[in-house]
Amino acid sequence: MPYYPPHPEPEPNGPEKKRGKKQEKEPFRSHALRTGAVCLLASLALYGGIRLISYITDLAASRKTKYEMMSVMHETESSRDTAREPAAAESSENRRMKLKLREITVPASEVIVANGSDDESEQPDLLPAVEYENNYQVVPAVQKLKQKDPYVTGWLKMGDLEEPVALKDNSFFLDHDAAGKKNYNGAIFLDEDTNLLTRPYTLFLYGHNMKSGNMFGNLRKYKAFSYCHANRFIHFDTIFEEGTYVIFAVSEISLTPNTLNYVNLSGLQGISRSERTQALNTIIHCSDYTSTLDVAAEDQILLLITCVGNHDERLIIAARRLRQGEQENSLKL
Repeated sequence: MPYYPPHPEPEPNGPEKKRGKKQEKEPFRSHALRTGAVCLLASLALYGGIRLISYITDLAASRKTKYEMMSVMHETESSRDTAREPAAAESSENRRMKLKLREITVPASEVIVANGSDDESEQPDLLPAVEYENNYQVVPAVQKLKQKDPYVTGWLKMGDLEEPVALKDNSFFLDHDAAGKKNYNGAIFLDEDTNLLTRPYTLFLYGHNMKSGNMFGNLRKYKAFSYCHANRFIHFDTIFEEGTYVIFAVSEISLTPNTLNYVNLSGLQGISRSERTQALNTIIHCSDYTSTLDVAAEDQILLLITCVGNHDERLIIAARRLRQGEQENSLKL
């Protein structure tokens, strides 16, 4: 028989030894990857759960604040026909309120162009300052709200939306409610440059476009013509004035110059007739609907503004105050 020499035993550090170590490492790596993936998914689920709980909690707190203020508002409105307190016999609370309002910076152009002044004829493009017709008699319901929550300076009611309106600056109410409590839903608030010492020509109201419909989340409904027509009147009361406005434009605009649908909203912050006319015409041009409602630079304008799409895009509901003699049931659009 031929002789077959025996195979040599593999050395301890030979190929088979190395292959065994590799086989041992592969299950360990696979287990580590699975464990890491499970931990990552668990962390994401935990984070999502915390965010969801926070979202629901803030939404509930925001609505609770609104309903508490609404009960005060409606309770006072039930006695709306009672005589209001005149400025000549105002209470210490009213005087304190006016002193607080006087801390707002009044643009020099509004001071020098008063009704009947000589400067008005020299500057025909500038609108005159307008005093309140009621001689600064306060609106009782808003006054009562302000006594309870000092930030509140108005009340907005339109369609499915009814909310208090606050005033401080343009950042505080992005994450605080109208009572000043921390809240992700924020609040509806007046532009910080609003001067309530004289009747503003334009009132800018801001609010988050919440998916829940909270704050200005329901403004998207106005892009449907049937809804807009059925809810075309807006009631907005400030501390010194009750107001009814009628919608004349629903527009998606851009805040970036030289882009499509760009509107220079600063034209409505001043008292220049030409700048106001240009801004109003641009808003009307960008509107989803065509309105036959007459709008002039002298009209008091109410703008409801919320984010939509990109960071520089806004949805605007534009309305003008009813003129003397106009009635809701007889106004033709």
